[in-house]
Amino acid sequence: MSSITKELLNDLYWKRWSSTREIAKIIGKSQATVRKMMLRASIPLRSSRNWLQTKFDPQMLKTLYWKRKMTISQIAEKFGVSSWTIHQRMIKFNIPRRKIGEANLKQQKSPFSGDPAEIAYLLGLRAGDLSARWKGKRVRVEVCTSHPAMLELFKNIFNKHSHIGMCPEYKKQLRVFMWRAFADLDASFSFLIEKSETIKEDILSNEDLFLAFLAGYADAEGSIIVGPNRDRIVFYFRICSEDFGLLKNIYKKLCEMSYHPRLILDKEKGTNDGFSRLNKDYWRLELGRKNEVIRLVQQLPTKHSEKKRKRALMLEIKNQTHWLKARDKVLSIKAEIKREVKECMQRAAHTYHKKHTYLDI
Repeated sequence: MSSITKELLNDLYWKRWSSTREIAKIIGKSQATVRKMMLRASIPLRSSRNWLQTKFDPQMLKTLYWKRKMTISQIAEKFGVSSWTIHQRMIKFNIPRRKIGEANLKQQKSPFSGDPAEIAYLLGLRAGDLSARWKGKRVRVEVCTSHPAMLELFKNIFNKHSHIGMCPEYKKQLRVFMWRAFADLDASFSFLIEKSETIKEDILSNEDLFLAFLAGYADAEGSIIVGPNRDRIVFYFRICSEDFGLLKNIYKKLCEMSYHPRLILDKEKGTNDGFSRLNKDYWRLELGRKNEVIRLVQQLPTKHSEKKRKRALMLEIKNQTHWLKARDKVLSIKAEIKREVKECMQRAAHTYHKKHTYLDI
């Protein structure tokens, strides 16, 4: 075992309760090699037959929680169980909890910068997919998605302010697996709690702030579309939503900025959309003049990587008119995004099932 001694392996596996996978990363070997080394050193593995007794050993929980300073959610993830299960075992074994101040010491919540453009963008995102609520004295923000681009966007925005948590979920109504990403933010993010039905006047009156808001809203609810109309290429910027007040504000502001959008009733209240009946009218705001679509997507400070790729494609082929010349590039990006979403959903499904079955430690 060269410099990797039996004492080291035993300490990592039985005293620190590292998994063989974690040990492999520490010592730079494969998991299979670690198992062979432990076998040669006569270090017994934690057996599946004694799994229930082993994984909830009180000394192990104390070590992970107090010595390694792991959170309850991190311990739960390590063993593929819910945080509630770990919480209940700690009560059963009389393991005291760390004080709130100590528990949060490793992950201090930095306050919001107060930048007006960032406020406008976040309010746009909040008007779409982002949810926000009070969680104690913190602001819990969440997003549930199957698009890795949205998960990346969420992390890039909030990881400088707080730890990012992720867990898989099964959406029974849609019959798909998705990821729920969440972060507990400083109270200075309280402006996200209320979901507005209209755009604030100070944002509407400032073109740069309006574009920041529209970028956030479009990153959540919008689409940049490149497609064929017979043998010609057409470009669309589109947002579909039940938020008529917001769409009406956007429509009027775009008209003021010399655009020619359309605001159309797409589906009436009570229409079955394939999953349930709509509680409100469903509206579509659309921009279809090629030069105007190009101008708008260039102005928007979008943060969504899928939309950035589509914008780059749009700018690359903007001088082409015939669909056949651009078809392969357009279909390639669509296939790439579809593959990424499928793989993201598969990872969510795999993790979800792993958390509900036996997990090798």
